[in-house]
Amino acid sequence: LRDWEKKFPGRIESIYNAGTVVNATLAQGYFGIVQSEFETQRGREQMGALQNDFGQLIQNAISGDWKSLVIRHSSLVAALDGFNPVPLSAKDIASKGAQIMQFLHLAQVEYEKGVRNGQVSVPLEYSEAKTFVEQSFALLNEIKPALAQKDSAALAQLEGKLNELNGLIDKVADPKETKPAVEASISLLKDKFGMAATGGDIAATLELLKQMKQAIAAGEWAQAENLRLQAYAIFEVGAEQKLRTREPRLGDDLQSLFWQGTKETQGLAVLLKSKDVSAINTTLTEMTQLFAQAQTVLDTQMTPLGAIAASVAILIREGLEAVLVIAAVMGYLRATKAPTKAQTQVIGGAGLGIVLSFALWALAQTVISITPVNRELFEGLIALAAATVLFYVTNWLLHKVYVADWMTFVKAQVQKAMSSGAQFGLAVLGFMVVFREGFETVLFFQALLFDAPAWAVAIGAVIGCLVIGAIAVVILKFSVKIQLKPFFTWTGILMLILAIAFVGIGLRNLQEAGWVGVTRFDLIPTGLVPSLLGLFPTVETVTGQVLVVAALAATFVISKLRAKPVPKVKAA
Repeated sequence: LRDWEKKFPGRIESIYNAGTVVNATLAQGYFGIVQSEFETQRGREQMGALQNDFGQLIQNAISGDWKSLVIRHSSLVAALDGFNPVPLSAKDIASKGAQIMQFLHLAQVEYEKGVRNGQVSVPLEYSEAKTFVEQSFALLNEIKPALAQKDSAALAQLEGKLNELNGLIDKVADPKETKPAVEASISLLKDKFGMAATGGDIAATLELLKQMKQAIAAGEWAQAENLRLQAYAIFEVGAEQKLRTREPRLGDDLQSLFWQGTKETQGLAVLLKSKDVSAINTTLTEMTQLFAQAQTVLDTQMTPLGAIAASVAILIREGLEAVLVIAAVMGYLRATKAPTKAQTQVIGGAGLGIVLSFALWALAQTVISITPVNRELFEGLIALAAATVLFYVTNWLLHKVYVADWMTFVKAQVQKAMSSGAQFGLAVLGFMVVFREGFETVLFFQALLFDAPAWAVAIGAVIGCLVIGAIAVVILKFSVKIQLKPFFTWTGILMLILAIAFVGIGLRNLQEAGWVGVTRFDLIPTGLVPSLLGLFPTVETVTGQVLVVAALAATFVISKLRAKPVPKVKAA
């Protein structure tokens, strides 16, 4: 601009003047559309003063009197503060008040994740905290006239607390300092204005999707993808878990629209890659409608019986895979009469997984910062590590059954195998599958406790533990009575299925963390059962699973071709 000013003296200033004049004139014209409503709400005198200010603003822009223009602009903004040309209904006011409460709660949550020891540790979380506070101010401006009529003194207190919160966040204060301002603001809305917190996770999810749309309009596609992942993370640990026990199909449809989409509508993950703005808007419209249905479902208070059922479902869904692996491994060790030490190590690995699940959750609430996206990354890497160990164990097991002489192996090699470190690998497997599922289970129960009485959740947890415990006992008893070769065959098949499932689940987690792309593959069905088996309608997850099966088949064939005849041991 300086170079242009040197070449064309006065030209840049005239461009600025012209642009300012146009904008000032447009502002005056738009005010003319709503001035009658302004006069109704504020009176003829204020309306006349405002018209005069608009005229003076245009004159200041024409003359280039920037100092007077800034003063006039500030006067206009102050006069229009709180004016809404379409008066809000009591329902609208209550809804916006509830959103403010939700945004303030989320601002504190994001701020605690984004700030450590007076420094911004996670810029994205810090930025989101500021955005939620800004949204709170914007919503408050819309309902200020109604709140002022009800209690002007309380409104002044509320604005003071919000300004205090904004200042603390700007100077990166300790989260402990921002919390009282948040709590005081929410208390004022609740106690002085009768606002009730509603919307919860769905309101937060929709707000992030709204920000995603704004980022797209600004051409910030990377930011839009980040906001999609954040919105899905909030939906997944909140509303989605509640919908699983109430309207599972609705939850599945919303989840699909975040990712690859349904057969009728493409998902956001796919559309953000293609940058198809029109299709994105279509998907967002459908999601908004589905979220409205979900809100209606979730607004109904969960009954104690529903809470028990949800608790049981969480434990069975998250714990069944781990229990099947541990029970199969223990059955294998008992069937081959492996040393007691080997069984103890497996149980110890599983126990350590449970303890560390709770420990990591506790640290995430106090010391370390685990964002929703980082949680998906963590779970994905653990699932893929568990799948790797399962692949090794499955390959080793099937090799011993079908390549080596089975009875020779059982009678002469099991003790050697168990003393050479194989039992350590099985213990690591027990730890990893329990650690991953345990951490996720703790998070889901935390979300459930916001929506259900604790005693009902506890009863459901006990029932769930009894169910998966019974499954484990049946497998262990079955392993003792059945012939060894059929048992090991079915154990190998079970571990192969779980290895394939873990690969699918792990890659899905990495997709949800933004590390792996998403490409639709509609041949794979959707629903609870396919998701439990790690089947997702995306090319990336299916390709990973196909590669695992191919690798296992290849290693089996190579072992079979290279195998040497083993002299059979005569029966004693």
